Amino acid sequence: MRTLATSATQLVNAIKTQAAGEADGVEKSRLLAAARGLADATARMVTAAKDAARAPTDPNNEPRLRAAGDAVAVAVRQATGSDNRRKLFKKLALAAKQIAGVSTQLISAAKACSASNRNQASQIQLINASKQVAEQTAVLVASVRVFNDNPDDALGQLKVLNASKSVVSPANAIIAAAKAAAPTIGDVAAQSQLNNFAKQAAESLRKLKEALDAVEAVSGGLEIESALETLHAARGDLTSAQVQAQNGQLRPLPDQTAETAQFEVGAAAKTIGSSLAQLISAASQGNENYTSVAARDTAQALTVLAQAVKAVAATSNDPELQLQSLAGAIEVLNRAEPIIALAKAAKAQHADPNYQQQLATAATDINKAMTALVDTLPGYRDVARALAQMQADLQRLQGPVPPPGAGDSFQAASTRLIAATNATTMSATAAASAAKGTTTQLKGAAEDLRNKFAEIVAAGQAVLSQTNDPAVRADIVSNASGVLTAISRLMQACKALNADPNGPNLKNLVALTVKGVTDALQKLLSVCSAAAPGQKECDQATQLLDQALARLENVNDPNADNEGALPPAEQSRALLTAGPNCACAAPARHFPSVACVDAQTRTLPACARCSSSRRPSPPRSAACRRRAVRTTPSAWATPSSRRRRRCGRPAGPPAARSPPTDAAPGLRCRRRCLLAPPCGRPPAR
Repeated sequence: MRTLATSATQLVNAIKTQAAGEADGVEKSRLLAAARGLADATARMVTAAKDAARAPTDPNNEPRLRAAGDAVAVAVRQATGSDNRRKLFKKLALAAKQIAGVSTQLISAAKACSASNRNQASQIQLINASKQVAEQTAVLVASVRVFNDNPDDALGQLKVLNASKSVVSPANAIIAAAKAAAPTIGDVAAQSQLNNFAKQAAESLRKLKEALDAVEAVSGGLEIESALETLHAARGDLTSAQVQAQNGQLRPLPDQTAETAQFEVGAAAKTIGSSLAQLISAASQGNENYTSVAARDTAQALTVLAQAVKAVAATSNDPELQLQSLAGAIEVLNRAEPIIALAKAAKAQHADPNYQQQLATAATDINKAMTALVDTLPGYRDVARALAQMQADLQRLQGPVPPPGAGDSFQAASTRLIAATNATTMSATAAASAAKGTTTQLKGAAEDLRNKFAEIVAAGQAVLSQTNDPAVRADIVSNASGVLTAISRLMQACKALNADPNGPNLKNLVALTVKGVTDALQKLLSVCSAAAPGQKECDQATQLLDQALARLENVNDPNADNEGALPPAEQSRALLTAGPNCACAAPARHFPSVACVDAQTRTLPACARCSSSRRPSPPRSAACRRRAVRTTPSAWATPSSRRRRRCGRPAGPPAARSPPTDAAPGLRCRRRCLLAPPCGRPPAR
């Protein structure tokens, strides 16, 4: 630690000396700021080292010391500036040229040994390794040329770095294959040439590895800088396309079609989502290598998206769509730049809660920009417009209710609503099928759903005009809003399936959203049926009757709740079934009902009012009984052989026993039983 602190102090003094002799004011300020930052980082590192030495068992000291060391490394890279990195990259480019030249010579020597090699297996292995080296060497040479054109370009530096890394493994393979094939070569000159070139290639490869190690030590964040430059280039390309679209000069390439371009947009959007997730995860963990790779992948995916959107705009004849799609793609690139810039500080600030919040906010902004971009594409834009129109129609339903027209009725409005819901169900099924087709089919399905929802709103207004209950109106509006929500979910699922037909579970999601639309429509129909005139009263009466029936069925249950007064409808029913021996029946009152006739032959259940056991009613006179039988079904009539004297008078003809004032015998008997007992004397035994 002392040696490191001394070296850092010497570097600070050297930077100050260089700044004192610098004539450029901007460069002088940069050097002084870098020296100051390096001194502060060194002081923090020394303090952290002292704390760790005092308390070696403290688990918090080790992370603090590691963070201080990383800060010193960052400060050193900033202090050395771009000059040092430029020199190291030039050294790397020179080593790359040497390995490319030696590899070419080694490939020629390997081909010359084919005729004299006695071991054809080793020769085949040597030829295969030569092909791999030839492919990587061509890429390496091209990247070195790009770097030589602009040594300060981060993208060119990154290309040289990646190409140099890629050539290491094939070079090792061809060197090993040459050494293995050399002993079996019969031509001495060819064998000597192969060995010499293999040794030169090994030496050049060693220098290339050393240059790579030196470059990687000072190229922290190079891939992130390259990603930012890639975004700038893509944004400039889109800006140029925007100018061409305004002038009417934007034209597609010969092999570009609208369907292919839109499919590429969906694939690029999916790739951007996965690469952004990796970028945020790596930045949150503070892993610099993974963060750089994720930033590079994100930048490449955004570039592909920009090219695909440009192709969509070029293949469209709508000037408005062209400008909107290009503007949406530029907005996506603008939102992506901050999150890649934040990734540069991932190693030093990944534990800061504010940094995590900034990453989450930037990711949310990108998702919103991507959604807005997708909504501007052909087909998807029409879906968004259809949903907006449906929302406007729903606002009409929530507004003042128009008065009913002449001749309108609730039945007509209900019929109209049922027809509209059935048509909407069919349109939802058609939209699910259109999601598997082209964007034109999806556009037609969205417009059809918009028209059907407008019919539902019109029918709902007709139903609302037929009711004055505020609660019913609120329920109808709420369920109509639920229908719109279900349709919106269906269209979003259809858009996702259309953009990615092979997406996991998207087909199941579309099927579930179709079912959701059907369920929402059924709820709306149920609410409107309940709003029919008199429906509420019928439901209440049915509920009271069900309650009374439940009490009658459970009247002998000791745990049944039979206390308290009964509802009016149930009281009348209990009076009709109560016998004269029940506690609730009025004395000297008798009702000629079915129970009265049945009491002569069977035991009756308990009374529905008082739950007391009922005994058979006392017998009546034959005349009264005959009249009662005439008002009841014939199945309960008693044979004439069982007729007896119920009172002290003999049973004479019906005319002698019936007062002449009543016309109907049954009605006369019923009236007499309702007003007084059938006879003033007790029945004869």
